[in-house]
Amino acid sequence: MSTGQGGIPESIIESVLQQNDIVDTVSRFVHLTKQGKYMKGLCPFHSEKTPSFTVTPEKQIFYCYGCGTGGNAIKFRMEIEGLSFPEAVKTMAEESHISMGDWQGRESAHVNPETERLLEAYELTAKLYNFC
Repeated sequence: MSTGQGGIPESIIESVLQQNDIVDTVSRFVHLTKQGKYMKGLCPFHSEKTPSFTVTPEKQIFYCYGCGTGGNAIKFRMEIEGLSFPEAVKTMAEESHISMGDWQGRESAHVNPETERLLEAYELTAKLYNFC
């Protein structure tokens, strides 16, 4: 079984991406309008007055020409909610009723409690500076 980022099996990552359409995922946070084969809206990652945020449904990706942020549905959820890759995959899998199998047990077994507290502090600090 091949694993992707965060030691998550590629099959789970692929299932999450197949079950989470990029337009549906982004539309929960950004008002999108259709322009040709693309969807456009105001970027949620920086302040702007004219839309530079583009979603390409056929490629299942997003990209902002203003700030350069881009990626797939998992990357969008990571950026918009401040999640790590494993957290985003787990959240999206749960929402899509995709079984994570025994991976969840392996993830928590390797986490040092002190490291977990430090990561939590870093995440809260990043969120604080994001909103200031």
